[in-house]
Amino acid sequence: PVSAAPPPPPAEAAGGATLRVFNSLTGAPEALTGGEPGRPPLTWYSCGPTVYDAAHLGHARAYVTTDVLRRLLSGHFGR
Repeated sequence: PVSAAPPPPPAEAAGGATLRVFNSLTGAPEALTGGEPGRPPLTWYSCGPTVYDAAHLGHARAYVTTDVLRRLLSGHFGR
């Protein structure tokens, strides 16, 4: 069996609040942890919209929500 490293400690904001996210795999909220030492605290992939017709403002939603999420997490982690 492979031995897994212990998970990193929960990421805390400057005020000491732990950021919690819903894990859809386990069905429970969990503390959002930082990354491995020497790596960014979070990485993710976000694909763009699938466009089948004329462009409209709704297509920008994927880009806007990803940007807002990135800015919030950058502020939370102080980076």
